[in-house]
Amino acid sequence: MPGCGSVQPNLRPPIDLKEQSDTIK
Repeated sequence: MPGCGSVQPNLRPPIDLKEQSDTIK
């Protein structure tokens, strides 16, 4: 799903993505 954040920023904001990356790390 390319551009998911751009299409639905409310559903998947950049903060969520950053937090997810931190959790996976």
